[in-house]
Amino acid sequence: MYSSSRAETAAIVNRGYDINPRAIQGREYECPNNCGRKYKYRQSMMLHYKRECGKEPQFECEYCPKRFAHKGSLRNHVGLVHKVIC
Repeated sequence: MYSSSRAETAAIVNRGYDINPRAIQGREYECPNNCGRKYKYRQSMMLHYKRECGKEPQFECEYCPKRFAHKGSLRNHVGLVHKVIC
């Protein structure tokens, strides 16, 4: 699931170092669906897994057939391509 081991993380934390475990260099969270996406934070991977992975993008442009996984991406598209202010 991620490249650094829990034991390695626990060892760093238990030594009393003031290190955020997420900041350990090289740690990545991979999507459990094996889609190839990797994330620095587990929460980001879980959002991808629940809302995006293997699903059709849910936000559709009202001016063309293009679809987006994120509402912000749709807003940017509408503003840049169709010159409509949201």
